[in-house]
Parts: sequence; structure tokens; C-alpha cells
Amino acid sequence: MLNPFSRKKDDFADLDVYTEENENFDETKIIEPSIEEITEDTEKETKRYRRYKRIINIIFLIIIFILMIIAVDTIAVSRYNVGPFFAIKTKTLKDGGTKIYYGLGYKVIKYHQVQGRRDMELGYWNLEYNTTPIDISDIDLAIEFENNYEETSKKYYKKFLRFSSTVKEINEDKNQLVLEYLDEGGKYTLTIYCNMAEKKSNLSIYNIGDKVNVIGTVNKFEIKNTKESNKLYLNYCFAESTASVEIVEIEE
Repeated sequence: MLNPFSRKKDDFADLDVYTEENENFDETKIIEPSIEEITEDTEKETKRYRRYKRIINIIFLIIIFILMIIAVDTIAVSRYNVGPFFAIKTKTLKDGGTKIYYGLGYKVIKYHQVQGRRDMELGYWNLEYNTTPIDISDIDLAIEFENNYEETSKKYYKKFLRFSSTVKEINEDKNQLVLEYLDEGGKYTLTIYCNMAEKKSNLSIYNIGDKVNVIGTVNKFEIKNTKESNKLYLNYCFAESTASVEIVEIEE
């Protein structure tokens, strides 16, 4: 019968070998980095971190600078019709002097037809040259404006329009021709203020009550109150009597 407590002869011999190996273990053989090496590695990591941080900061500042440039030109062109200040002129067209500008991701067309479009338009680089006005009657414009002020204001803001209406007032001091669509009930009445494109426009050729053709760019709308009708303001206008020849559009 086997004795569970019996040991083989070599069991204790193995233990003696293990103990001897531990006693002969030399801890000095473990290689630990020196303080100089640790310090040097730390300095390298710190320099690398600072370099990356400096690069990221430079990239961030460049992006902010580009966004500021785009914002300045966008506001200047869209709201105030001046500039652009940070775009490069690449072409002047033979339509009267329209200029094409390219900026960082945007394009500006500064229209200057002999008798036509005179506003500025901003868009992406694929923005196309377009001098074809939107044709609309004064009554349709008056109805749209009365029925939905906000939507119509957004729809036609900065748009180049062509329509016919009746002369209500001639203001040579302001170089302004005031037109009006007047319905019988007064619900859809619309007063249109046309600021002329040419500084020396000859407004004396028109008379109150004349029917005229007008082209111009929408600047703003004003909703009616208890005393005044709805108002539409246009800039860079050209006008001709309906009895004269139609306005000729000059192509590139």
C-alpha cells in the first residue's frame, strides 16, 4: 500500500538546488536607469510636447485669421456693398466694368453694367455671372408682400428685379424715383423707392402718373402701419418710360 506521506529520494535535493540558486542571486546585476537618463528623457518629452503645442496653436491662429477675413468680406459685401478687402481681382469684364474677385474659399462679383446690374454678389468659387433680372409685376409683388411679409422679404432680398409701375413722386435732391401700386381698397398698396444708379440721373423727364420700367436691386422692405403702406426699397436703379424702347441688357 502506498504511503501518502512518503517522499521520493530527490525531492529534498531539488529544494537544496533552488535554495542555493537564490542565495547566489546577485541583485546588482539588475540594470536601473540613472537619474541623468531619466532627466534627459523627461526633457525630450517636454520639448516634444511644447513643439506639438506650438504647432497646434499656430494652426489654430491661422484658422481664426482665415475665418476673420471671410467674415469681414462677407459683412462688407452683403450688408454694406463695399469691398472686398481680402480678395484678389482676377478679371474686369467688358460690360461696363464688372470685376471678379477670388478670396479664401469665396468669390465676389462686383457688377457694373453700363445700364443694368450694379450691385455686388458673394458666393463660393462656382458663383456664376448673372445679369438676368427677375421679372415680376408690381401687383404680384404687392400681394406677395402683404400676404407673407417675412417670406417675401427673404425671397427678394438682394435680388435683381425688373418690373413696371406708376410714378408717385420725383425727388431730384435724393436722386430718387418713388413709384406706387395702388389698389382700390388699399389692402395691397405698395410704395417703391428707387435710388438711381447714376448720380446725375435726369429725373425731370418723368411726370407723376407716368408708367415706367424699372430695374434695380432690392435693399429692404418695410411693413405698413396705420398711416403708411408697405414699402420696398431698391438701389442702383435704372428707369425708362414704357413709351420708350425697352431696357437693353448688355452681355459679357
